[in-house]
Amino acid sequence: SQIHYGFIIPHRRAIEPLVNDTNPWGISAEVSRLRYTQSAWKSCNCYSQNGIALTYFNFDNPVLGSSINLVAFAEPYLTLRNINIMLRAGLGLSYLTKVYHWESNPDNVLFSSPLSGILLIQLTTRVWLNKNLGVRLSGAYQHISNGGMQQPNLGMNFPTVSVGAEYSIGRIGLV
Repeated sequence: SQIHYGFIIPHRRAIEPLVNDTNPWGISAEVSRLRYTQSAWKSCNCYSQNGIALTYFNFDNPVLGSSINLVAFAEPYLTLRNINIMLRAGLGLSYLTKVYHWESNPDNVLFSSPLSGILLIQLTTRVWLNKNLGVRLSGAYQHISNGGMQQPNLGMNFPTVSVGAEYSIGRIGLV
């Protein structure tokens, strides 16, 4: 599990009033599997974790609402004793609770469809405290958009930092 905190990048002047002083926060849980076979090593000269993450974000803004995201990810990592450095790339779906409506929510020019896509890139440092328990510190960049399928769709870019704990069943120590 991780807790997230960030801000929304005002990538256009038109959205500055909408996103100024907003700090999205969220919580996530994930399930992953370590690929530590020789063939996995040959594919990228590293070991990799693959999995899915379920994340809830509150955008700290009544116009934007919140989202529930399901993201599939791949995460190659480097290891040194009990420390891992990981780079995650993810792609998934985002369900948005507040979208543009010409009458009831005309200020939300970021989202117009309740179902959109989400892209994620994240850098994480994980420290194993013992055989099964680790702590994580991450920085992520996320983008939510419906790909122009419905307008308006300026999309949202929001970096976050997160901290979390991880429990591993039968962890294999890689050196």
